[in-house]
Amino acid sequence: MTRYLIESGCYWDWSEVSRRTEELAADARHGDERFLTVTPASGFDVVVALVAGFTLECELVIQPPPPYHSQLPDRSVGPGVWIYTSGTTGSPKSVHWPWRRLFPLKHNEVGDIKRWGIGYAPASFAGVSAICQALSSSASVEFLTPAWPSTRTDRHPLTIAVGTPTFWRMACVHAFRGYKEPAKIDVISMGGEPVDDTLLSAVRNTFHPHRIKQIFGATELGAGIHIDDERGGLPLDAAGQRQSSGAAFDVLADRLLLSPSVGLPYVETGDFVEIVGDRVFVTGRRGLSINVGGTKVSPQAVERVLQEHPSVLAARAYAWRSPVVGSVVAADVVLVPGKTEDCRRDLRAFAEAHLAPAELPRRIRIVEEFVSSAAGKVLRS
Repeated sequence: MTRYLIESGCYWDWSEVSRRTEELAADARHGDERFLTVTPASGFDVVVALVAGFTLECELVIQPPPPYHSQLPDRSVGPGVWIYTSGTTGSPKSVHWPWRRLFPLKHNEVGDIKRWGIGYAPASFAGVSAICQALSSSASVEFLTPAWPSTRTDRHPLTIAVGTPTFWRMACVHAFRGYKEPAKIDVISMGGEPVDDTLLSAVRNTFHPHRIKQIFGATELGAGIHIDDERGGLPLDAAGQRQSSGAAFDVLADRLLLSPSVGLPYVETGDFVEIVGDRVFVTGRRGLSINVGGTKVSPQAVERVLQEHPSVLAARAYAWRSPVVGSVVAADVVLVPGKTEDCRRDLRAFAEAHLAPAELPRRIRIVEEFVSSAAGKVLRS
């Protein structure tokens, strides 16, 4: 079976990937810069840059696209990849990852070519990490958009498909509208945003994967915690316990801590959490709160409540300017297929019963879908 790199309906034979890689490597060898720097316009560009950088054992800098173009790192620390954070709570920051952390030491050579579907932004840490894992297993790589369930014509099954929770919510929307059975997926993985039971249920009922995994981590720390019990949040009884990878999480007051490996300290991730029963749920993130007349409101907490309503498939909460208190909460919702705007009154009553006055959306719009950020996360601006 031929190994392909698939993007936007184009099938790149791996010989073309290799040819482009050799060209980039040759250009880098003749250069005098400390870094091999690329500003990729596509997933194809990221794959070529990663293979070239790994082959040369150089320092590769993957610059974010405009308008987030950033300065080069001010120091050289050794062979690896400089990846920029998403800039969700500020300007993107560069983080260095050694090649040995991104590429497994042993390559999994398989007779039957596997296929990875990657819904993360290719130049993000999650995207780079997924690409490196796919390349290490000699798999075909297919870059997915949220619309892939309704637009993808290739019915070849996916061994694993990865993306943010926002990506998977919008993929469910397109699957419902596509009126055809989506391609089979063995494993679905999601990370970068909070995951709740409503999303897991929607993904399970739409794509019927054999397994669903959640990943908790950060660009600065790596993808540390893997949860595959198909329940929202983190299991409380696992706090402080090392996983087989050596990573562990813990909770300090209302903050989430993560240690990426044995011998490394716990570090705050910037996420706020709440313990509900035997689960730890992410309720917000530092720098993302909405100031409603002096009360800090987490948009993620509002979204989680709205998504618990049986008519809502996805919710997006954001600040809406108010001449009285500066800002109030507003929300957009995507309805479950078959539901109509007639549920608006019931949804507002549900929100009033489960949210504090400052958290209550003063406007609820019903929309077809959300536009995600460059990092594939929900866009709240």
